[in-house]
Amino acid sequence: MQDIDYQRLLKEMVHAMITLRFTDFSRMISEAVKGEGFILGYLNHNASAQPGDISQMMNASTAYVSKVLRGLEDKGLLLRQKDPDDRRKTLLILTLKGKQEADKMEQKVQKAMIAFLKSLGDEDAYNFVQILTRISKKAEHFMTQKEKFTS
Repeated sequence: MQDIDYQRLLKEMVHAMITLRFTDFSRMISEAVKGEGFILGYLNHNASAQPGDISQMMNASTAYVSKVLRGLEDKGLLLRQKDPDDRRKTLLILTLKGKQEADKMEQKVQKAMIAFLKSLGDEDAYNFVQILTRISKKAEHFMTQKEKFTS
């Protein structure tokens, strides 16, 4: 087997990641998994959540999450209610309009993702998902072991 030039691979990988980051496709996915899109999607699949939980899941400041939540409330997509089990806590719940918006957004993203996977062809789409899954697992493990690699 031929020796791999990891420096060259690194350059190619970084170039590809930067190029991908500035595509409309990447922006659409990013909008769906950050900010309003993340909150709508999360609440669409969970009956309710607390603001602090959302902040933690988004890895975002509570100030940022509060601003996004206010925007969703102003648009009539979200309600805040007192937790019946603990009146000190606030629960976030989608309105009917919020549920409809979340469903519409999810369908749009799914349609685009399926079209993307189909554009790769059957074998490459399958391999892409398998490799992406491996990258996700390796990245998580790598971050727990990073002292070994960065010292």
